[in-house]
Order: sequence, then structure tokens, then C-alpha cells
Amino acid sequence: NKAMDDIRIALAKDQEKEVGRDWMRRKSLLRMRYKNLDEKGRFNLQMWLDNEPHVNIAYKLKESFYDIYDAPDKEEAGRMLDAWRASVPANMKKGKKSFGPLLTSTRNWRTEMLAYFDYPISNGYTEALNGVAKVINRQGRGYSFEVLRARLLFKNKTPSLVASAPLSMTRTTANAAAHETLMEALGCRCESCGGVFEPAELEAHHVAPIVANETDKRLYVCANCHRRFHTERANGHQSASTP
Repeated sequence: NKAMDDIRIALAKDQEKEVGRDWMRRKSLLRMRYKNLDEKGRFNLQMWLDNEPHVNIAYKLKESFYDIYDAPDKEEAGRMLDAWRASVPANMKKGKKSFGPLLTSTRNWRTEMLAYFDYPISNGYTEALNGVAKVINRQGRGYSFEVLRARLLFKNKTPSLVASAPLSMTRTTANAAAHETLMEALGCRCESCGGVFEPAELEAHHVAPIVANETDKRLYVCANCHRRFHTERANGHQSASTP
């Protein structure tokens, strides 16, 4: 997808600005597998590819590369990989923003890539979690490592260390040991003012859902911030400083 996107962007520079913007808006059509597009998506994509032969070539190279992993066995996958490498035109091999880096990777790591057919597992799940971590870190600029780690570990409110007994995060929690573990992971910091407190001094503040079907969220705050939030709610407005 990255190689195809880079080629699309390079080709768009030779088009009028309005055409380039239209390509950017429709880039999801190129990124999706053809088999996953609905009838309208396939129609729009085909119209685009019929009018842009270079984009068409890049798209077909992307699709045929993914087809390798649908091969029935390792030998067939190897033949498909060799055929794919030979099918990349010379003008799409040059530079970093082309299929060049992928050709280099498939040459240097051919054995490892085809090992997938011996052991059909990948690190896709790990990479997905890394992506989630980056999003959380972007949304809360300034998080310490400990806070970021805690948000990932306890994101679903049921930490693995007490999976059989979900925590009730109050000042007098029934699971004091688990509460202290969570607070230490957070650095014992209030998630509103950033102050450092004893684990028992941090309380759960529930943030109301913003959109339909969204579950409520918990922030762990000191007594002063907790009192301030509830006072403002009673007065009929939310604080602009609420995280």
C-alpha cells in the first residue's frame, strides 16, 4: 500500500490541483482489497483505473502482491513472488517512493517471508497494538511512559492481573492491592492536575459518554479535582480543564 500510495502522490503532482485533491479523497479505494469493495466502490475504482494507466499498474501490483499470501502452498507462493518481482516495470523500481524498497526486502528476506507458509503466524497483532499506543500518545501529549503504559494495560477496565474480579475503583476499594498496583503504574498522579498523591488519595471520576453507544470512561483524580468536577456538574456546566 505504501509503495502504491507514493506512486499515486508522485503522479498526482503532474495533474491539476483539483485532480490531485480528488485522488487524495478517493485513496481508500486503492488501499482496499478489490474483493472487499462493494459494487459502487468497484465501479468507481474501475472508472479511475481505466483513465489512469500508471495508477492501474501500481494498483494491480499491490493486489498481486497480496495474492501471494493466498497461495495454497509455499512452492506456489515462491513462484508467484518471483513472477511478481519480474512484473514490476523499470520506472516503478527507482527511488524510495516506488516499489524499489519492497523489491529489496523481498530479495533480502525471501526465505523469512515464505516461512509464513510453514508457520502461518505474523506480528500483525503486535504492530496493531503499537499503532494503538501511538494514537493514545498523540491524543495525550506529555504522557509519561508509566501513564501511557497504564492506559494501554487498563484500557478495558479489567486488568489482566485481576481479570476474574473487575476493579471497583473507589477510595475504599475491595481490592486494595490491585488498586495500588494500578496507581503505581499511573505514577500516583492525578490525571487532571498532575499532582502526585498516595494511592488511596486518588479516586475514580466517571466521564460521561460523548457519542451514542460509547461506554463511560474513568479518570483517576485527587479529592480536590474530584470535588471540583462534581460541583461543576451540580451547577450545570462542565469544566474546560476536564481531560
